[in-house]
Amino acid sequence: MVTCSLTTLCYLEKDDQYLMMHRVKKVNDINKDKWIGAGGHAEEYESPEDCLLREIKEELGVELTEYHFRGLITFCLLGKETQYMCLYTATAWKGELASDCNEGNLEWISKDKIPNLPLWKGDLVFFELLRKNQPFFSLKLTYDHDDTLISCNLDGKEIMDTYTIEKADYADVEKIYALEQTAYEQMPVKEWYVTDDIPFLERHIDREGFILKAVSAFGELAGFLVVRYPKEASDNLFHDIKEIYNLSDEEMLYTAHMESTAVSVKHRGHHLQEKLVLEGMRLAALDGYRHFCATVHPDNKYSRRSGDAAGFCCVCEKEKYGGLRRCIYYKKLT
Repeated sequence: MVTCSLTTLCYLEKDDQYLMMHRVKKVNDINKDKWIGAGGHAEEYESPEDCLLREIKEELGVELTEYHFRGLITFCLLGKETQYMCLYTATAWKGELASDCNEGNLEWISKDKIPNLPLWKGDLVFFELLRKNQPFFSLKLTYDHDDTLISCNLDGKEIMDTYTIEKADYADVEKIYALEQTAYEQMPVKEWYVTDDIPFLERHIDREGFILKAVSAFGELAGFLVVRYPKEASDNLFHDIKEIYNLSDEEMLYTAHMESTAVSVKHRGHHLQEKLVLEGMRLAALDGYRHFCATVHPDNKYSRRSGDAAGFCCVCEKEKYGGLRRCIYYKKLT
C-alpha cells in the first residue's frame, strides 16, 4: 500500500554554506547514506510551520527565528510512498546547534560542494532553483523502485532535459577549463580543436567579452561558449573578411568572435552549441556588435553544422593558430 504524508525539509544557511545531515545512523532509513537537510513528518493537527519548528528543535536543538518557505516538493517513490515535502531555508536561529543528532551526522558544507555529495538526484534540481533564487515553486520528483529519478516536473512542466543559458562568472572558470580539456581529449582529430588557458578564460568573464554556460536542470555544466571582443587586436578576424565584404576600417570595432565552445558528451543532442551561439550573438548585439566571426576546421562537420544552423557562412579558408586549417565563418546582423 502506498502511503501519503506531509513532511518538512529545511536547510540552515550561513557563509555560503548549508547545514547538511549525513544519514548514516538509522538501519531502516529511506535516506540511508544520503545527505539531506533537517526535518520530518507532520504530526496530527500540525501546520507545515508547526512541524518545521518542532523538528528543527528536536534534531538541531535551536529555535528558528528567520525562515522562508521556498517550495513544495512532491516526492514519489513508486510502489512505496508519496511525500508532500515543504522546503524551507533558514538564516537565523536562537540557541546552540546540537553537536550530535540521532538522525545523522551534521556538517556545514559549501554550497558549491553539495553536488559532489551522495544525494537524491532530484535534490540537485531544487538546489539549483535555490541558487537562482527562484520564486515559490512546485516540484514533482518521481523515482522508480531502485531510486532512479524517472520524472522531474517543475510547476506542471517536465524539465528532465531542459537547460538554461546564462553568463558565467569567475567561479565557473575551472569547470569550463576542465570541460574544454575533456573536449580536446575526446576529439577524433586533435587539430580540430585549440584549447585556452585559465588566464584567457578569466579575461573573458567580463573584460574582453563574456562567457556563456549551458546549465542542466540538475545544475550541471553542460556546455559553454567564449564570446570575444577583439577590438584592434591583430588577430581580429575582421581582417579576413574586410575586403570580401568591402567593409570600412571602423567596422573592426564592431566585430565579435565566437571563440571556444564545447558541449559535454552527456548533454549532446539538444542543439546546445547552436543555442549558445545564438544567445551569444544576441547579447553581443546589445553591446553594439554587428559583425560575428568564428573559425572551424574544414573537416569538423559537427561544428560546421552548428554554424550553418546559426546562420553563419564560410567565406574563406585560412591558416590560423600556428598553421592549422580553418574556415572563416561570418554573419552580419541586419
